[in-house]
Amino acid sequence: KENLFATEAIAQKARILQMTGRPKEAIPLYEESLAGMHRYVGEDSPNIVALLSHLAETYAAAGRSADVERTLADLHAAAGRHPNDGHVEELVKRAEATIGRIRSGQAPHCGA
Repeated sequence: KENLFATEAIAQKARILQMTGRPKEAIPLYEESLAGMHRYVGEDSPNIVALLSHLAETYAAAGRSADVERTLADLHAAAGRHPNDGHVEELVKRAEATIGRIRSGQAPHCGA
């Protein structure tokens, strides 16, 4: 059954896959979860920022550069709806740092 709790559970499963070095398995779950979050909490929720940050990191780990750039643009747009929110700013900085490490070969998997 589709609802917010199921959407959050899907995101958690994706996060586990991401953190255990299985980005290709995590991506469709993150994409599904992101669609659900848009549906259940709307564009202005900080949850959207969190999911976009994880999705961008996961795309990077999977070597999907164009998707990384598109998702980072979406991440910055979503974060812009939360000016002066330290948590949102930290999510963006952490995602950018993680993606930088992945691209330079320093991170064995995203979420490190």
